[in-house]
Amino acid sequence: MKLIIFCLFAALLLASCREEKIIGESEHAIMRIGAATLTERELLAVVGEDASPEEKLNFIREWSNTELTYQAAKEMGLHKNEHTQRIIHDMERNLLSVLYIQSAVKDAHPSEILPSEIHEEFQRNSHLYIRQEPVIRAARIVVDNLRTAWQIRDGLTVENFRPRSMASSLEETLPFDSIAFLPQSAFEPPVWNIIFNTRNMGLTAPIGENGRYSIYLVLQREQAGTSAPLEEVMDLVKRSILARKQNNVVGDIFARLRNRPDYTFDREFMANLGRELPDSDAAAHPLLSDVPATKEQSGE
Repeated sequence: MKLIIFCLFAALLLASCREEKIIGESEHAIMRIGAATLTERELLAVVGEDASPEEKLNFIREWSNTELTYQAAKEMGLHKNEHTQRIIHDMERNLLSVLYIQSAVKDAHPSEILPSEIHEEFQRNSHLYIRQEPVIRAARIVVDNLRTAWQIRDGLTVENFRPRSMASSLEETLPFDSIAFLPQSAFEPPVWNIIFNTRNMGLTAPIGENGRYSIYLVLQREQAGTSAPLEEVMDLVKRSILARKQNNVVGDIFARLRNRPDYTFDREFMANLGRELPDSDAAAHPLLSDVPATKEQSGE
């Protein structure tokens, strides 16, 4: 698969380079092999404006190696080989098919998600959104030295935590109700052990963390295996909706394309294949939707 993708990329790049030669003869070529050229603009279009010299040199090397072997293969006549022509045809067929699907899905705007869809999806599949690891909601005050941390910790309470944080913390102070759950993996093990073993609405002593000192106020702790609220899994819910919408769009695309007048198939052959599948699979298979049901499936 990687070889096919690389070959497709190389073919498209070579085609673009030859097109540039026709479009602008005056553009300077940083490398020329026969009729093929590689310009700086084409190089930057692939590796990016911020690419390092090493990244640019690596791409130039790959481009030259591909072009050299490509031209050598053509000189040998390998491009006229029947097997090679079949591979090229299949690669073009697969590439254009993918590009068509991408274009059709984009035109259908499946990425538009309504709030009502989010709530419906979550309510329908809330049993799937289970925490895989412990999580915690915690506010923190971050300062750059231990002495300041202990000065703030002295007399610190839940009630004055946020005012003191807004006055002294090096990080933005969020309202408690807007602080999201974070999983165990988001913390260094020593830090996690301290804060997760602190009771809800409890305060920690100053903790050394990434060259600074943090004081945590533990708002809520939850063990792995508990159900997550919508706010915690919002991104997962949206991705699930988007995937389903995209699948529906793709299904509609193929259903529409199968209506073309020159789309035919051997119904008996397909029906025999359907008989070999479990009834539920056969009924759901898109290629079998137009095939007459077997006697067992029709209830005869």
